[in-house]
Amino acid sequence: MTQLALNVPGPPWRVEVFIDGGNLYRSVKDAYGIAGGYDLHRLVKLICRQRHGGRSMRLQRIFYFTAQVPQSFGETYERQRRFLEAIKRVRGVPLVVRLGHLQRDRDTAAYREKGVDVRIGVELLGRAYERAYELAVLVSRDGDLAPAVDWVRQTNACRVLYASVPWEPAWALSNSCNGNIPITREMVESCLMRGDAAGDYTAR
Repeated sequence: MTQLALNVPGPPWRVEVFIDGGNLYRSVKDAYGIAGGYDLHRLVKLICRQRHGGRSMRLQRIFYFTAQVPQSFGETYERQRRFLEAIKRVRGVPLVVRLGHLQRDRDTAAYREKGVDVRIGVELLGRAYERAYELAVLVSRDGDLAPAVDWVRQTNACRVLYASVPWEPAWALSNSCNGNIPITREMVESCLMRGDAAGDYTAR
């Protein structure tokens, strides 16, 4: 259930959804032990079945952000390539992919996503400026996105909800957004698929 600030019936919200792919993957894996394998389009539609302020949501566009796996990663690169191709082929609501990159930490030798949160913030702001949506749904728990959310709400009078697993509070986004949509285990399990074209492998 979203946390409602107002309850004024009216026409459906024009909604765009912004998915932080790596953040969603890790959150669902940590909370429910499910490592990918779910239909993103179906999950987004379940999220957008919620009502906000007494109004339903009309999904218009999905943006999916992730870090591109280098070709040198072999099979992991191929899995991600097949996944990204698969989600772009699904008919219905347009889905746009925006890619950051992986960068190796010199101290730990671990790979970390770079540029993903910046791309999310830029797209969120740009689409608000264009009046492309009235309500944005941010599928992420990344508190670094809070300043962009604040700007969208204050400057463009748009609303922003964040969707996440109800595992632990995402305080920064909770304070900045108009409300939260929980991504429950039941929602994820109802979207399970088979095959490599079912989940994002960037975090493996």
